Amino acid sequence: MNLLKAELSLQAVRVSVNPLYFMIPATVGCSYAFMLPVSTPPNSIAFASGHLMVKDMVKTGIVMNILGILSVSLAMNTWGIAMFNLSSYPEWAHAGNNSAVIPNIHFPSLKSINTTL
Repeated sequence: MNLLKAELSLQAVRVSVNPLYFMIPATVGCSYAFMLPVSTPPNSIAFASGHLMVKDMVKTGIVMNILGILSVSLAMNTWGIAMFNLSSYPEWAHAGNNSAVIPNIHFPSLKSINTTL
């Protein structure tokens, strides 16, 4: 998930959108794994009972996933804008190279140490 958030933040900076607008739905969306037996511990327990089949879980899970996507989209475009001030581009998200080349600094050369016997 951390790699996905890093990529989403870079994409948001590229299109000049508040990075939280992409990152919060992705983080919440990772919790919406309802379709398979291995997605959540309660699903595994229910599947292990032997009374459910994978196709039963997929039927119910697809509806739950669609409802989850719709609710996160609605929440981010209503409450999220007000709570996280998503309509403005934050100062901390400005792209820039903060490293600089420092001139006239010389590092002494280090002799390599042979550690083999």
